[in-house]
Amino acid sequence: MAVKNIILWVIVGSLCFPAHARVLQYFPRDENIEGISISKTIILRETNCPALSDLYQRWHNCQKCMVLKQNCPNCCLVYNCCSSGDHYEAIRCVAGEDPAYCGGCNTDQLFSANSCPVVTLSNSEYKLWNDCSTLDIPYAQKRGCNQSVSLNPIGEQKCIGSYCNTNNVQPRVTGCSSAFRRFTGRYYNIKEISGDGCPAGLFESDEEESDAEESDTGDSGTDEERKCYKYTLTDEYRTYIEQCKQEADRRELCGKKVMCCRRKVCGTGFENNCVNCEERRDWEKSDKTVETVTGEEKECRELEMEDCLALQDQIMECINAMGNNACDKCFQEIYPGQYYKFVGRSGEDVVILWKLFARSLTEDNTYYFYSKIKVWDDEGNLVYESIVHQKAFVGNFSIFNAAALLKDKIEQGKNYYVKLYYFIPSVPDANLRMAIYGADITAVRVRE
Repeated sequence: MAVKNIILWVIVGSLCFPAHARVLQYFPRDENIEGISISKTIILRETNCPALSDLYQRWHNCQKCMVLKQNCPNCCLVYNCCSSGDHYEAIRCVAGEDPAYCGGCNTDQLFSANSCPVVTLSNSEYKLWNDCSTLDIPYAQKRGCNQSVSLNPIGEQKCIGSYCNTNNVQPRVTGCSSAFRRFTGRYYNIKEISGDGCPAGLFESDEEESDAEESDTGDSGTDEERKCYKYTLTDEYRTYIEQCKQEADRRELCGKKVMCCRRKVCGTGFENNCVNCEERRDWEKSDKTVETVTGEEKECRELEMEDCLALQDQIMECINAMGNNACDKCFQEIYPGQYYKFVGRSGEDVVILWKLFARSLTEDNTYYFYSKIKVWDDEGNLVYESIVHQKAFVGNFSIFNAAALLKDKIEQGKNYYVKLYYFIPSVPDANLRMAIYGADITAVRVRE
């Protein structure tokens, strides 16, 4: 009975699983792998491509503007006080640029900003200086101006008060040094004094005299012979000191205005939001514009990231376009005269694997190295080209890609040539370069 059951199951099994179902219908009947390796090292440089040069220039300028605006947005700038028109041409809160400070702060310089001694503020003075709810100032910077000029005797020179034993004593300048270097007049009026008009102790003989009465020989006559000199400030220099004080007051007020202005820039302050604004200002002053994909000319203040992305999309559409279009002609052979050759067979698909070994000689992740393969026949007809592979100009890397050339593109007995191509955009000031250390082209040829 057990034997009969086993036979029955075999018969049923054979009926449920017919013989042809055990055959894999799509298993390749013929498969062959072949290819070439290239070990030559070459340096690839920017490609001259008229079809893309203008687009890349516009995109480059748009990208540069975006970087400038990221570091120094529009709120860091202001319309220039010295020109008319709808242009951002000045940095906000800068004396001489911002309209708010073109008059009161752009004064004639009696001294440079850093030439006066640092003034130490009291607690109450600092509180007033730091209070942006009022434009009152402590009027402290004028303390850096000389109230007078001190005499500076050296060597055998000696002074008591405004009297000196010689007429060539120089001043000791302790105030705003640049102001005094620019002062070309006389500091002192010098008057000769004789006899008892000179203060006691100015001469050595005064120190040697005793309290005793003079000798019987009588007066020595030294009061008539000795002379001293009295120094007084000239009216010219007194006026100059007053100008220094007035200038110090103007600069102190201007400094507070600028400080309080910068605290409010872009909401959280100039230092937090505005970097490298000089370059952004110079860009705006040059009236440079960028033509967008719509044909509109925009200044940097008007450009948006969407404008740059649209230009980038237009570039990629041209690069990725198949066939002998203007941009496709910008691709050059990586290894001229070196290729993989095969003869077409009927019913055959060819899968092409290609690999490049590369190192960027320019570190710039803004731009890309583009590569692809093309397949040509004996008559120079383009039979096939792969999609474009892109890689940023950063470090060492390998490019590995695959492409399928199907049998409807292949004619039996015809020669075909697989070649490697590249494109490096020509970009202002970038000097893009790529070193290629070798390449592999491998073909998997499959017939069913």
